[in-house]
Amino acid sequence: MSRRLPVSWPDCVRSRIGSCLSEPLNRAFTLVPHWVWGLSEHDVSVLTHTHPSLTGRRAVHLTDLHLDRYYPRHDRIIETMRELHPDWIFITGDLPNIPEGLPYLFRFLERLHASAPAYMTLGNHDHYR
Repeated sequence: MSRRLPVSWPDCVRSRIGSCLSEPLNRAFTLVPHWVWGLSEHDVSVLTHTHPSLTGRRAVHLTDLHLDRYYPRHDRIIETMRELHPDWIFITGDLPNIPEGLPYLFRFLERLHASAPAYMTLGNHDHYR
């Protein structure tokens, strides 16, 4: 049985304003695809944890792809995944910002899946869609 936590009215207002503003702004930015805000390159952090039953296995975690268009940096992420030789790829949320980004996301995921099985969960940007 799931139990829903009470949400304060300021949180509801902030969420509604963010939802109403995010899609028009994301659509406006897709009109100028050469403007890339935020990270234009990916970053790789290596963390090593040992657990007897997972010895020799490698997991990769990707997050916040915000894949509204397909850029050369996405090919570089795919190449990095091939070089890392992961056993699993975990992707946590914020996949596209707008529904028009889905074909680009599917293209990316299809190429990524050639490296290892991929498991995903949705993020706050994904639930609005």
